[in-house]
Amino acid sequence: MNRKTNESKEVKFYPHSSGQQQSMTFDTVKDRIIQYVQKTYRHGLDIAKSLRDEQKKDLTGEKPTRVVSMATDKDTKVIEQEGHNIEYLYLNTTSV
Repeated sequence: MNRKTNESKEVKFYPHSSGQQQSMTFDTVKDRIIQYVQKTYRHGLDIAKSLRDEQKKDLTGEKPTRVVSMATDKDTKVIEQEGHNIEYLYLNTTSV
């Protein structure tokens, strides 16, 4: 059995030069990296768009904010604030 059929093809970028190495353009390697990131990582579509556009995506609008209870009764305020804290922790762990 040919050993190379079981291994994935490794893609490397070499500046164009004379020699035995099969060179690929920067754009080809970049496209392969973008496809890999898009398929592999959580929020891969956003990462791929940032790589294609060569600009970071602004994530400040997606950052969760903590809500503070405005209740006047002490017991109600504690219970309400615990609920807000749980919601904040959930949003904070799932948003990034």
